[in-house]
Amino acid sequence: MESLKPEPQAPRSIPGKIVAVYAIVSCLWIFFSDTLVEIVVKDPHIMARIAIIKGFAFILVTSALLFFLIRRYVTNLKHAHEIHRESERRFRELMERVHMIALMLDTNGTITFCNDFLLDLTGWSRDELLGKNWFDTFVPSDIRERLLAMFQQGIVSGDIPIHHENVILTRAGDECLIVWDNTLLRDVQGATTGMASLGMDVTKHRSMEAQLLHSQKMESIGTLAGGVAHDFNNILTVIINCAEMLRNKLTDRDRALLLTDQILGASQRAAQLTSGLLAFSRKQQIVPRLIDLNEVVTQTHGFLERIIGEDVELKLALCNHGTSVLADRGQIEQVIMNLASNARDAMPQGGRLTISTAVSRLDGHVFDDGSVAVGRYVLLTLTDTGVGIAKQEQERIFEPFFTTKEVGRGTGLGLSMAYGIIRQHNGWITVESEVGGGSSFRICLPLATEKDSVDDIPVKPRCRGTETILLVEDDKLVLQASKSMLEENGYRVIPARGGVEAVELFRKESDTIALAIIDVVMPVMNGRQVYDELTKLKPELLVIFTSGYPLDALDRIGVPLNCHFIGKPLDTEKFLHMVRNLLDSTP
Repeated sequence: MESLKPEPQAPRSIPGKIVAVYAIVSCLWIFFSDTLVEIVVKDPHIMARIAIIKGFAFILVTSALLFFLIRRYVTNLKHAHEIHRESERRFRELMERVHMIALMLDTNGTITFCNDFLLDLTGWSRDELLGKNWFDTFVPSDIRERLLAMFQQGIVSGDIPIHHENVILTRAGDECLIVWDNTLLRDVQGATTGMASLGMDVTKHRSMEAQLLHSQKMESIGTLAGGVAHDFNNILTVIINCAEMLRNKLTDRDRALLLTDQILGASQRAAQLTSGLLAFSRKQQIVPRLIDLNEVVTQTHGFLERIIGEDVELKLALCNHGTSVLADRGQIEQVIMNLASNARDAMPQGGRLTISTAVSRLDGHVFDDGSVAVGRYVLLTLTDTGVGIAKQEQERIFEPFFTTKEVGRGTGLGLSMAYGIIRQHNGWITVESEVGGGSSFRICLPLATEKDSVDDIPVKPRCRGTETILLVEDDKLVLQASKSMLEENGYRVIPARGGVEAVELFRKESDTIALAIIDVVMPVMNGRQVYDELTKLKPELLVIFTSGYPLDALDRIGVPLNCHFIGKPLDTEKFLHMVRNLLDSTP
């Protein structure tokens, strides 16, 4: 605690006053006493005696003066020390009694003070901790470098994050999640001497939050299952009915084409619904590119005007700063259109929709889900003058199939899709609204720079070919459909129902096979295992992975980073372009 002891300011100046008073009194005594004696006494013998008496009197007076001044100095000094000790006692008592971590570090991150709460929480003793480096002792290795850099930068710049949270390790290796409040320590000259922190252990709190969220998710999943069953049954009804009629109308070409178009339309609706569900669960495949949000809003302006109608005024308030983000442009446009469509429905009598952008620094900002944002973010805000949303409805506004609209006027997936898309982009979406006062949806996305850019893959217009392709798929119908699609475009296809058959066929025709298209999730041998076996036989083999599973399932299997991937259901044009581009990429 020595680094915190304040020097007693008042007593430090008293010794100087003693010297000054002593010097002044001495000079006055000598001057006036000698002058008076010379005026009154003319006899040298008497003057000598008076000088002796004057000296004794000087010693007596100055001794009394020094005693008074020194006594006053000592009294003030003792009083200052008592105040300091009392202040330090109260501070220690407060730090020991508070049900939080109290911690002090010097400029090197060395622990100079810690309270009993930290010791009880982590299992260390005070003697073991004092003098140890905080980051080496308590911070996990995967975040140590980042937190140490943040601490050192704060010490040098004098500006340390006031609020943040991170995991610390106990002596037994267990993790505790701590929310910190920090402040810098300075000496009397204002130089930084270290950092003091108060930390709250929220491990159990977050665990209870997770349990609560889990129960809420289970309720949402029940609603979700009913909505999915309803929508998919409708879609399947269209597909089945059209397929049955198509079977009986093969001689009527025009009627067959109409029924085929209806089947394709229903299939696309099914694919969009699946995409929406994956977006809500944040497992949809995204293709991030460096995009300018101002440019996206400007280019969708005309389309948005058609969505909201003529009785709603669309106003743009775009900032002049760079608003680049790393995102999937199509999905961000989908979010904007969903929010604009909701705004239109909230203004049945007309009104105004304002779309604004801004760049802001969100150091330590805590969102409703407990997430903490640190860094610079682009803020995209859509504000309407509609009927508003009640407080109790705002709590469920991003749940799937929850809607405030009339029956038949909304699926309840628009905002849940928007929420999932934004969170998958490492951003947040929040709502502020009052009944009768309109609504404001704010999207926060991390600000990107040119170095974050991802180069687009050029798409070649020619899709046909004559190469031999090994097609590996465990679903018989999908295998037949994909085989027919490739053969219609000139390719020779070797179909394989699973990984074992694929490896056997490849051993026989490895010299002729130019490309392997492999389903990721299959029984017996998954796609990664098939890939490993095939590349052992032919390392230069070109491979495309396909799957209808979400990305987290693919991550568990471990799709190689150097391979191409396309999700199901396959878009014919994109799939054929990918095949052609990959085959043309080799000499």
